Amino acid sequence: MGANKRNSGAKTPSPASKKALKTPAKKTPAKPTPAKKSPAPKSPAPKSPAPKQSPPKKSPAKAKVVDPVAEAVSTLQNGLKGNLGRAMPKNVLDMVSNLVVPSLSNPIEKRSDLESKFAGVVGEAISLAKASLELGAAQAKAALDEAEGAAQATAAALESAKAVVAGADAAAKAAKADSEAKSDAKDEAEDALKEHVKAVADLEKTKIKMAEDQQRLQEGLTIIRQPESSAKDGKKIVGVLKWVDASMSIQSGITAALGQTGGFEMMILDEAAKVVTAKAVEVGAALGNWDGHVAKMAARTAELKSKLEDASAVLGATKDAVAEKVASHKASLPAIKAAEKDHSAATKVVGDKNKALETAEGTAEDGDAAAQAYMLLISRTDVVSVDADGDVDMTIPADGL
Repeated sequence: MGANKRNSGAKTPSPASKKALKTPAKKTPAKPTPAKKSPAPKSPAPKSPAPKQSPPKKSPAKAKVVDPVAEAVSTLQNGLKGNLGRAMPKNVLDMVSNLVVPSLSNPIEKRSDLESKFAGVVGEAISLAKASLELGAAQAKAALDEAEGAAQATAAALESAKAVVAGADAAAKAAKADSEAKSDAKDEAEDALKEHVKAVADLEKTKIKMAEDQQRLQEGLTIIRQPESSAKDGKKIVGVLKWVDASMSIQSGITAALGQTGGFEMMILDEAAKVVTAKAVEVGAALGNWDGHVAKMAARTAELKSKLEDASAVLGATKDAVAEKVASHKASLPAIKAAEKDHSAATKVVGDKNKALETAEGTAEDGDAAAQAYMLLISRTDVVSVDADGDVDMTIPADGL
């Protein structure tokens, strides 16, 4: 309605004015004006840094005022709801929970006889429950000590089992090493016998060869002493000297010395004759005592056979020892596994008992806190003492529960 009134009061434009509004005005083209050169922008002057504003200081929070009486009541009630209460029979817990506030709210001076009796009942129940918690902690400590002793015993048993296994293993290794040495000795005796048996089988061939060697040596001595020698004789005597292991000076000078009768050459011939003669004597002696040589070879055969038999017997004994020591070592291994199992189980028991002790000690501490709160309430007086810092002194009596 108001808007309509405002509209009715406005003037209505005339037709001419409407026409004037409808007809757009002709625009006259503007003359272009030359653009003025703007001066080069000046670099702004450096601004001085604004002074730092320090944050507004916060007003210190007001210290929360704690009512020690209310706090003690809360601690005691929480203890009754928790570990301390679980140490009481349910009917006792229910009764004590209902008596805390009525019997302990007033200081000693304002506490009635009935309140004091109820407060005493509360204290007795707390004392018994606290003693029960402390007994549980002591029993948990004793159980932990016992478990640790058992774990130490299993650890010692495990070390003993390991020592037995180590000893058995060392004995088995020593037996194996001894058996290998005895096996080598037996192999050596066997090889020696084989070689000797082959030599016995070749005795006849050896005898023929020695006779040929003796003839060869005699021919060598003839060449050395003959007045004239051919180049063929020189080659033959050099071969003989090499066979008898004459010195290199004799071997190198013998060819030029053959047929000489004096001087240095004669000395070479004499030395060559000595070496060849010594070998001829040795071969001749062997041929002269051939039957004795054959008998010695037979005796040596018997001796080598006996040595081989002894070595075989010793090797058999060492093999038996190896088998025994290896079996002993194998038999000792399960003891380690059993000892490790026992020690692992004992260690787990120690861990469980340790956790149980921590729990028992924690519950005992909770009970002790509730008992201290009770002592503060039961001994509270109406006289308030203030310490040097202005705090209310709520000292718990030293005798406690």
